[in-house]
Amino acid sequence: MNIKEQLFVLQDNSYADFQARLTPNIPRDLFIGVRVPEARKLAKELVKEAETSEFLSDLPHTYYDENIFHFTHDNTKSPRKQAHYAEPQRALEVT
Repeated sequence: MNIKEQLFVLQDNSYADFQARLTPNIPRDLFIGVRVPEARKLAKELVKEAETSEFLSDLPHTYYDENIFHFTHDNTKSPRKQAHYAEPQRALEVT
């Protein structure tokens, strides 16, 4: 099963509706509805899989949730990157 299929297994349509209301500039059909903790868990499980590397290099992603998976995957690999997203000013000092 590829990553997109795994994201669809985690689909929550009511959460996708909620996400679409928060971001009205993105069409509803581009949301799968994967909750962030579930995306993080999947990213941690797949961090060393070869398929993950292929998925991450296949840009742009179609779905909003694929971008969330991409972001959470990057953060599971590198605490330094995570600090960059969380504290941009501090990250500039560190790099």
